Order: sequence, then structure tokens, then C-alpha cells
Amino acid sequence: MKTKLYLTIIVLLFFNSIKAQNENISPEINKINKLVNNYKTDNTKEILTTFLRAALNNISAEDKSFSLNTTLYAIDSLLAHPKNNNRFLKQTSLDLKLSLGDNSKFSDFNAGFTTSIINKKDLKDKYLEKDDRLLLEKNTLVQADVKKALIKLKFSDTTTKEELDQFHTAWRKAESEGDFTEFIEDFNEIDFNKNVPNYGLSDGVYESIVNNYKKGKDPFRIAFNEIAERYSRKLLWTISPAFEYDSENNQPNYLVTTKLTKGISGSVERKPWELEVYASFRISKDTVRIDRNYDNQIGLISLGVNKILLENEKQEPKMEFKFFTQLEHQFGNNEEFNNIFTLNSTLRINLFKSVWLPITVKYDPDNGNFFGFFSIAANLSD
Repeated sequence: MKTKLYLTIIVLLFFNSIKAQNENISPEINKINKLVNNYKTDNTKEILTTFLRAALNNISAEDKSFSLNTTLYAIDSLLAHPKNNNRFLKQTSLDLKLSLGDNSKFSDFNAGFTTSIINKKDLKDKYLEKDDRLLLEKNTLVQADVKKALIKLKFSDTTTKEELDQFHTAWRKAESEGDFTEFIEDFNEIDFNKNVPNYGLSDGVYESIVNNYKKGKDPFRIAFNEIAERYSRKLLWTISPAFEYDSENNQPNYLVTTKLTKGISGSVERKPWELEVYASFRISKDTVRIDRNYDNQIGLISLGVNKILLENEKQEPKMEFKFFTQLEHQFGNNEEFNNIFTLNSTLRINLFKSVWLPITVKYDPDNGNFFGFFSIAANLSD
């Protein structure tokens, strides 16, 4: 039975990988995807890592563990293969976890994988919504006309090639940095209505673009960032089957989880909210019995919201707070297990760069018990 399960998983991974090889992603979409990853919450990256995530879990509890989640894309990169920008490799991770029991001795080993059922956070060309695609195209046309108007304003027939080269160098630098501050005075002399068509943009959007140029900002870069931020709030739904070896009882256990997260607001929003739904089903041994059995069959469902509390100047999350309820129910014949309902919260603090400190507190209202533990996690990006 186990052999058939493993072969099925391998075949599915193989054929999906072959299918994904044919997907070509444009440089523009790659750029937006990288920005989307910057805007993703750590809570989202815990559900599906973007490259590699390593964590020490429940450090202050008895059931502490070390987990490693790495995408097939990361493995492919480590094998020195050319970077393959297909969605399947980036959206499927191998999940490994080593649990430590009393006296920090090895107790359980868990291995599985996570793959997305729906991932609207990740873009292909056809996934970029029409309005967003048109906005980028029109911004490109406007920026080209602004540059032409600036050349016409600043230079004449007597201008030397060296002066023009200096201007083009300064313009390219401003584009790459998204900072046109040094051109503010010149922008304010341009007659935009006469020299820069609006290309069908609404009056409000066109006025915003013009005003940003006059402030030395890059409207094209702003539009790019806002599109990426919107996509970082879109739906992500994953499934994660796993196999666990229980060394203490010398038997395998099985686990499947599914997680869903989505930004509550569809528009660009600073310090946004996320909705999260989580469910799992675990089959393991009822330890009261000596013989091998699978009477411990626990289903878990969780519903919560995650809120970004702090961002840096680039609107990247630096502190998050999640509140969630959790219900565990026994479906098996383990009469020792009672249903457990808890109220929980997790505070995530970005210590530096990719390292986060999640601190979780659980409250059991039936028994009036509090449980607190913390972890430490590092997210690496490609």
C-alpha cells in the first residue's frame, strides 16, 4: 500500500514538472513575482515557502522540533542546473521535520510535500489582469513621451553628443532607482497637456502620474509596486500530505493538511489583514494500547486573521499579529482524548533580514489553561 502511494506521488510530481517546463514567464512578470514575495507576510511564507525556510519550533515546549521546507526550484538551483522559471517547481516544496522528545532525544521524523491547489499570488503572463497590464503599458508610453518632452525643453540643435549622453545616463539611473528628483524643476516646466498624451487613462490616474513626476517620483515604479502588492493579497490554497515515523512506538503515522489564506481587502492597503483557514487529519497510535493500531484519528480545524503591525519604508512586513481559534476532534476509538477548543495568538517579529521570531500563546477556556512557546524561523529567497 505504501509503495503504491509513493509511486503515485512521484508520478504526479514528474508529469506536473514536465508540463511546467513549457511555461515561459516574461522578465516583467518575474520582476513582479519578486516584488510579490517581498510583500508576502511571514504567515504566508510559513504556508508555502518561496525558496527555503528553516525553523526551530516550540523551543520552550517539550515537543520541540526542527523543520526544513525547500522548493523543488531551490533543489534544482543547488544542483547547478540553469534556473528554471516554471511555476510547479516554485510552488511545490519538500517538507522535513525532526521532532525531539524528552532530553532532546530523537522521537519522530516527518517527511512530505506541499503543493498549491490555487495560487493566485504567483503570476504567469495570462494571470496579469487586463487593467494592470494596460496600466503598465500606458505608463511606459507616458514615460517615453515625458522623456521626449524633457529633451525638447532642455536641448537645442547646438547640443553636443556628450551632453545628450550625460542626460541619457542620468535618466537611466533615475529609472533604475525610481527616483527622478534631479529632474523636478524641468518636469514642472513641461506642458503635459500639450506634449504628453493620456493614452486613455482616466483623469484621476493621469493627474496622479503627472503629479508624481512633478514630485520626482517614478509613476511606472509606483504602478509596478501597487500591482505586486495587490497580488500578494490574493488567494493561496495548499495541500500537504506527510508520512511520520514514530520511533518510540516503532510505527508509521500519516498526516494531511490543507491551508488557505487571502487578503481581506482586494485593493492596495497598507498594513493589510489576511484571512486564514487551516484543517488537518492525523492518523496515529493510541498509546494506551500496546499493539500497533491507528485508533488515534484527530481532525483539526482552525480559523483566524493575520494583521501586519509594522512595515519598513518599502511596505515589507516587519511585525505581524495573528488571532485564531482551533478545534481538535477525535474521530477514532481513542477514548482518552477529549475534544479541545483553544483561543490562540501569534506575534511575529522580524529580528533582522530574513529571520523571524514567532511567539504563540494558546488559551484553553474549558480548563482555564495558558500555553506559551516561541520559535525562530529564517526565510531565504531566490
